[in-house]
Amino acid sequence: MAAMFYASGRNDLERSSSKKLFQEAQNEGWISKAEFDLFEKARKLRNPLTHFRTPMDEELPESRAFSEGSQPHEVVENDARQILEVVFRLVERNAVS
Repeated sequence: MAAMFYASGRNDLERSSSKKLFQEAQNEGWISKAEFDLFEKARKLRNPLTHFRTPMDEELPESRAFSEGSQPHEVVENDARQILEVVFRLVERNAVS
């Protein structure tokens, strides 16, 4: 997304967060509200894995697994599938034919 903005002359977004990039993409009409919601969901699934959370934070896969009565690896696997679907949508949208 950042590369698309850069290519269109939007140098002001060079170090923007993914949330900001998704908001700007929606504002530009590059993605729909439904796509924005999918990207936002993927971002929220990813963040607890890449940014520190205190032990037992409700966003952690382990905490979510406990509350859902499942195993942490199942939660992570389901999250990964959802994130990959979102990523593939973006890649498909920008693929060169």
